Amino acid sequence: MSRLGPFGHLFAAFVFLASSTLSYAAERDATCSQDSVETDPTSVIAPCTNLLTQPGLSDAQRSDALFIRGQGYHRSKTLDHAGKDYDAALRLKPDNDAIYPERADVAFREGELDQGMALLRQALALNPKNARALQMVANYLSDQGRLNDAIRYASMALDADPNEAHALLIRSETYKRKHQFDLALRDADALAAMPPDRINRQGYLDMYGVKRDFHIMALQNRADIYAEIGNDELAERDLNAAVEYKRSGESLAARGDYLMDRPGQEQAALQDLEEATTLDAGLVRAFYLKGLLLVQLQRYGNAFDAFDRAVAIDPQYDFALRMRALMYRELGQTDLAVRDLEHAMAMSPRVVSMTMRTLRQAGYWNTSEIPNGLTPQLQDAIRACMIDKHCN
Repeated sequence: MSRLGPFGHLFAAFVFLASSTLSYAAERDATCSQDSVETDPTSVIAPCTNLLTQPGLSDAQRSDALFIRGQGYHRSKTLDHAGKDYDAALRLKPDNDAIYPERADVAFREGELDQGMALLRQALALNPKNARALQMVANYLSDQGRLNDAIRYASMALDADPNEAHALLIRSETYKRKHQFDLALRDADALAAMPPDRINRQGYLDMYGVKRDFHIMALQNRADIYAEIGNDELAERDLNAAVEYKRSGESLAARGDYLMDRPGQEQAALQDLEEATTLDAGLVRAFYLKGLLLVQLQRYGNAFDAFDRAVAIDPQYDFALRMRALMYRELGQTDLAVRDLEHAMAMSPRVVSMTMRTLRQAGYWNTSEIPNGLTPQLQDAIRACMIDKHCN
């Protein structure tokens, strides 16, 4: 499991199935096209905007242009504009089942899970073989722990479209969670075999809405399976292949994550993670991993800097906030350590569970009860733990 914790892929999957065709007006401005949005998302925004100002467009033509522009906004993290364009496109062409999953993805990313699921149901009512909608349902079910149902929906998506890369990824990861490694590897092999230019047209957005390289994700997924079954040679082969394919923050962070747990490879891992954070100053995972490795190396001041950067990128990153608290403790700043840990606990049940277990093991909490909120007794226990460097 990733050190990022049990993040699901509900907010990561992002693929466009539509093959929109515009009228003569679009042909005059061919960059407002589905092909363009799949290769250079931001390039469609201006030409689609210009197209929409032209008189004489039919409702279908206007809907298509809005849908394409919405995808451009969507892939460039402008979710409010994307949602408005999708809504306008649906009002003009409510029978276009391709629009509903994209609008659902915006809803999910904005925390509107019920709305997202309702939109997926509408898509599947219009077209039961909408592969995009089916794989998004699979994502949702996987996040809910309904693994067999997730596999069933991912399989339905692949029956509808054998090249649906996100469905392959979901099913591979779900098989891995069920320890069905042969099946997980079968899907991972199919995913990694997809040509990079083709798989990347499907678009992989991470949990922050940043477009990532899907081929790197495919290689990392297979490497994770190899590592899980103890085949370190093949795991490292895939991670090296990812770096050779594209030396980026993503590929270097993936290899650094793997190497940091290999005895004698700490410096190689640190080199990868240092380069990853240099190449991609917004890659929160790389900063968090670098911080963990620097803790292993007892370089607490540098580790603090890495966790501090991770929190600056994502203030809701509970594990990074918890680790920054521990670094404040190492640096003798008890009040700041307490503040960070209390903040992490207030927003994260998993940090609460982890912290209560730590407090019990250290002797600062003597019951199995988890208090409802930060009671004075719990605050005293947290402070005691943030003074005691052995309270881990």
